[in-house]
Amino acid sequence: MRNSIKAKVLEVMAAILPLVLAVVILQFAVIRMPTHLFLQFIIGTAMVIGGMILFLLGVEIGILPMGKALGAELPKRKSLFLVTGIAFLIGFAATVAKPDVILLTRQVDAVSQGAIAESVLIYVIAIGAGFFVVMSMLRILLNVPIAYLLAAGYIIIILALFTPARFVPVPFDSGRTESVILSWAS
Repeated sequence: MRNSIKAKVLEVMAAILPLVLAVVILQFAVIRMPTHLFLQFIIGTAMVIGGMILFLLGVEIGILPMGKALGAELPKRKSLFLVTGIAFLIGFAATVAKPDVILLTRQVDAVSQGAIAESVLIYVIAIGAGFFVVMSMLRILLNVPIAYLLAAGYIIIILALFTPARFVPVPFDSGRTESVILSWAS
């Protein structure tokens, strides 16, 4: 357990410290923001580091073992419907819970001036992520060449030609936020 905590601390520090160092250098060399704002940054950084360490430990201790157990048990049920249904639910739920998706939908709602509602966009993105997790599971289970899935994806991109220009970036940003889920499922 001690090695696991040390590994997580080093992992988080390697991810966070370059950004913190850049901000500190900018603070003292160029920007010189008010002291209270810089202190807020330092306190927030410490909270982010602590939170990420606890999050990663929680994932390693609780979520990954359960995921491995589910992944080992589901194929034993020999039900394609059950496997794909659970894959969809996990992809959907993971997307709805992601802070970056929530942030993206708030920004889109603000930029579109309410034309694309925040809650609707969250569920559309989540349905899309769940669908593509299912597609990646089926690709593995049915041994479908990935070229077929990629070709379908490129055909969908053609829809951008028929979309109002101010909305075109939305699906591309939404897709970027889901790349981790889809790469995990593949």
